[in-house]
Amino acid sequence: MQSKITYLAMKNDINNKKIDKNLIGTEEDIITTQCFDKLSTKGRPKYKLNSIGINIIEKLSNLYCTKEEIAYILGVDISVLLNSVNKEPFSLAIKKGEQGGKVRLRKAQFELAKRSHVMAIWLGKQYLGQKDLPDGGTNESPNEKLTELIGALDKHVKTHEGKERTNDGNK
Repeated sequence: MQSKITYLAMKNDINNKKIDKNLIGTEEDIITTQCFDKLSTKGRPKYKLNSIGINIIEKLSNLYCTKEEIAYILGVDISVLLNSVNKEPFSLAIKKGEQGGKVRLRKAQFELAKRSHVMAIWLGKQYLGQKDLPDGGTNESPNEKLTELIGALDKHVKTHEGKERTNDGNK
């Protein structure tokens, strides 16, 4: 993004026209001026995200870009996006974009499951509560087996205690 090539300069290079790139400004300057509205305050001006900037953030977070990467692409420091003016719209745009990314990823997973049995098994475990069967081939969980075993031991102990008392009483 540090390039001095602007959108206009790239367009003119395609048409083989040369222009003075330094007169136009950097690509970052153009992105920054399009994505933010400048608020007049005492001291240093604040930049407020506008609808274009929010739309770009949603698209970038849809691709799971980090906040730092988004700030870099927009040509600002991360603190500009996290300041009191932009914190809420920035967070909402990130969440909205990530949700769209999850839908896109899920769709790709289901398409892959049509070709890969491993992916189909994984999706079944994630979304349908399916699980691998233990070595015994039953659907019982280890806790159920342990509870059954403890119950059998208790029953065995009780029956043997009764026999010991009867045997002690006969002596």
